Amino acid sequence: MRLRQEAYPAPDPVAPEGGLTLINHLRVIGLRCRAAREAAPLESCALIGATDDTARALHAETLMRALPHALGHAPVLYRPGSAALSFDEAWIMQLARALASGDMPSAEFLLRSRVPLHARRSLSFLLRSVSEHFTLI
Repeated sequence: MRLRQEAYPAPDPVAPEGGLTLINHLRVIGLRCRAAREAAPLESCALIGATDDTARALHAETLMRALPHALGHAPVLYRPGSAALSFDEAWIMQLARALASGDMPSAEFLLRSRVPLHARRSLSFLLRSVSEHFTLI
């Protein structure tokens, strides 16, 4: 039995404008961090305490370096400017929205679905810190 391609089209999720701005920001940071070593979320958060512009940039870089450790694989990131989202990008955007809106049951579900227990708190801190400067809702 052969499956017809028309019956199962490839997903092409498109993000609303605010979420896409955050994802594009993370895509650019991700490109810059490709050569850097991975960072464990717990060790990374111990290094961050300030709230100025430099700290925000460091939060974004640390988030992108910690994601492979937290997810167990390097996240799939599309080219900056692409309107389509990978599964990993859609997951990041939904988690950022849940954290920004205070929807903790959804945030907890998203974290439990992909992130080990020891990395959840640090990853949510980093994503919340980065995403608070973007309109997500």
